[in-house]
Amino acid sequence: MYTSHKPASATAGLPKFITVAFKRKQTLVSLSCFFVIFFILFTNIRFSTRAKNVNFYNEKQVPKEVRHVHECHCLLPVAMPANVMKINEAEKGNSTTDTKPSATRQKFTLQKKDQGYYPKDGNSLIGISYESPGKRNDTVANRTAQFTKSILNIHEKKLFRSLYHPRAKIPDRILRTITLKPNFKRFINASKIISSITSYKLENPTLCSSVRNLNIIVIVHTSPDHKERRLSIRNTWANDAFYYHLGNVKTVFLLGMPKDPNIQNQIKDEFERYADLLQGDFIDDYHNLTLKGVMAYKWLTDRCRNAELVLKVDDDISVDMFKMFKVYFPKYRLESMTIICNYIFKNTMEILRKNDSKWYVSNDHFRGFYTYPTEYCSGFLVLFTNDLIPALYQSSKVTPFFWVDDVYLYGLVPGNVPGVKYIGLQGNWFTLYGQVAIKCYKNETETCPFLVAGASEKGEFEELWPHMAKRYALSTKVIDLNTK
Repeated sequence: MYTSHKPASATAGLPKFITVAFKRKQTLVSLSCFFVIFFILFTNIRFSTRAKNVNFYNEKQVPKEVRHVHECHCLLPVAMPANVMKINEAEKGNSTTDTKPSATRQKFTLQKKDQGYYPKDGNSLIGISYESPGKRNDTVANRTAQFTKSILNIHEKKLFRSLYHPRAKIPDRILRTITLKPNFKRFINASKIISSITSYKLENPTLCSSVRNLNIIVIVHTSPDHKERRLSIRNTWANDAFYYHLGNVKTVFLLGMPKDPNIQNQIKDEFERYADLLQGDFIDDYHNLTLKGVMAYKWLTDRCRNAELVLKVDDDISVDMFKMFKVYFPKYRLESMTIICNYIFKNTMEILRKNDSKWYVSNDHFRGFYTYPTEYCSGFLVLFTNDLIPALYQSSKVTPFFWVDDVYLYGLVPGNVPGVKYIGLQGNWFTLYGQVAIKCYKNETETCPFLVAGASEKGEFEELWPHMAKRYALSTKVIDLNTK
């Protein structure tokens, strides 16, 4: 029998695979170290990438809809009899630091404005930033940023499409058929050919686009020196923080250039603070109100196609926005090519030919006529469906200038647009006397029908609005006057 003279191995008697492993222990150790190092590196890179992704979305998140809440310098409590007011127990424990007033509170108060709410970049749709996170030399972070940018680009394109309200589009065939009626120039005997607006001195181009679901855009004709009126409007009925549960509203104040440079400096400061002024490059004068209205048509056509309705008012008007959203908005939001207003029938309004009249019209205009031979609207409040606005702007480009703004903007210009429909509001829906409205609202046993009230005297905005808010609270049974 053959006998080996080699020394006995340390692995003798063990299974074969263990023997091989011990023989190649250096290789095994090397492989183990390699896998451990690879696992650590892979885990760290993945965690770092995920962390930077999270930081990017937290810091550069696409801005959500921003509500326009103006700064208020006062609180406007709705005074209620202590012995008849009932408040839900759940509401008693609510914090008073909410950003918007609750409809179920006994007080309607304005909140502080977020000073940085509106996009600073006029060329940006909603202020989206594509800055890459982390260090620029970090390959993983840069690739993450590029991928996120492509996602945001897709989102932005969808947002652009959503900002054009489907009912705000007018058929091209209507725009192509806008022409002057026969003998119109001779009929009006205009001193200018057209009412042209080419540029703005002050403008916030993203005022409308900052809200995705904009129900009403409010256009206020104002004078440069009416700063207090504008502030009162911001603090009362035009502040949608009071009725955010009913709808979204944006407000823009229209004005021209003042003759006093000090007033212009004040206007610039006001614009920096509120960003809700639209100033045209023309002298602000009573005889230039037509230019102010044409400027509104142009700006709305270019910048505000996402609103459902356009509400034009003067700066001495207070609007019951609770009633607007509960009664008028649902009724007219589905209309098209429509103007809703205090309707003036054709040949029913006298042309004032006396030199001492504020609305004096010379004999050169409408020669041979004693009344205006066109239908039109009283300009203190006019409600438009937004699909009509581009057609009105197109018509203003060919309609000869006439300085009486109500007749021109809401009569002559729509008269050259085929398919325009007027709806005259009926009943006792307005009063231009603020004290009459205040007396009506104070009488709790009387139904107050006013949608619109004049507020030309100092303090009338602040006095009217709490009563309007109280009426809404009573009508919706937020406050129960039935004593037990």
